[in-house]
Amino acid sequence: MLKWVIGGGLIVLALLVGLGAGSANFYRALMMPSDSARIAIMPNVRAVADERINVDERWWEERAEQVPGLEEGSYFAAEDAGQFVILVDDAPALSKKSVYSLARYYAESRRYDVLLLRQTSEPEGYGWTERDRLEEAIEWAIAMRGEDSQLILHGIGTGAAAMNFALGEKQPSQVKLAISDSSYARLDELFSGWGKQISYPAGPFLAGASAINKVTQDFFYGDASVTREVTKTMVPILFIHGTKDEIIPVKSVYELYQAKLGMKQLYLVRGGEHGTAFLSDEDNYKKRLDLFIEPFLRQ
Repeated sequence: MLKWVIGGGLIVLALLVGLGAGSANFYRALMMPSDSARIAIMPNVRAVADERINVDERWWEERAEQVPGLEEGSYFAAEDAGQFVILVDDAPALSKKSVYSLARYYAESRRYDVLLLRQTSEPEGYGWTERDRLEEAIEWAIAMRGEDSQLILHGIGTGAAAMNFALGEKQPSQVKLAISDSSYARLDELFSGWGKQISYPAGPFLAGASAINKVTQDFFYGDASVTREVTKTMVPILFIHGTKDEIIPVKSVYELYQAKLGMKQLYLVRGGEHGTAFLSDEDNYKKRLDLFIEPFLRQ
């Protein structure tokens, strides 16, 4: 009898050790993508061979100023602008392809002030932890241009998630519009889908990884629900998503669009991949932005 008890105990112990090791590996692959984790969960982002991206990045770096007190924040001041755009780019491990081109469009074509917030923190919070920095940026923008300023929030990928999380909290009246490009809907569902892509048993390990994340970053993956947060805001949102996005499935934008109350629009970029919607369909992207922005902002 004793040997059966010991044997059963050893089996349970082995299962617990295996679960712990698998959960730790899953956590490192998800939250520390630069780490040499044993498994590779992060989907690949194909490179865009376009000199345009480098040109726009150089254009921005030559003109923008660093923002004191805002980590990785840079600012372009248009002359006598009353409109202010806060751009939040995607996580470095995913994609950041369109952000400089968008910044140049807002600065040159629309003559708006532009504040660009880069996501460079490790481990990456997928927008949940970055929302506090966006709140600071909103306060800074209002202080810079005054109480009569009009703010547009524009996020890409996890930057869009951070923006939507911030919108879930009460925002000042100066925040007039939001553009959500390639946001996920629910973080736990996204991670589960990534596990399925490589036939990894995400189910049992996802809960363990989520528990580890609660200790390290103070949130469970289930807490990071963009869907829940967009139900709380009445700020008009333009939802954008590429139909060929292999990192954040296009079904996410349908879920967010249906959950949003009040004014909203949906723009699907046919053939667009993750983080490349502006570059994939630039003329139509600009038209949709213009049609969405102009009715709400006084000139």
